[in-house]
Amino acid sequence: MVKFIFLHVPKTGGSSILKILEQHYGKENVLKVKREDCLEANKSGILLSSTIPKHIKAIHGHFRYAEIEDIVHRDKPILVT
Repeated sequence: MVKFIFLHVPKTGGSSILKILEQHYGKENVLKVKREDCLEANKSGILLSSTIPKHIKAIHGHFRYAEIEDIVHRDKPILVT
């Protein structure tokens, strides 16, 4: 279950937040999502939520809210933009 999502604009402190998330949840439990991965999934008609391993607790990256909306409704994580 995803507990925290950090959706952000490039060059706005993402690396610092990523380090904090990795310290809090453990590096193995934080998924860093690249924009190009989202675009590729979108082209294939794949939902981002279907690609996230079950053990992931936090998601960090550059994506649109629409790409994580199902995760927000399902898991009710803290969402920071």
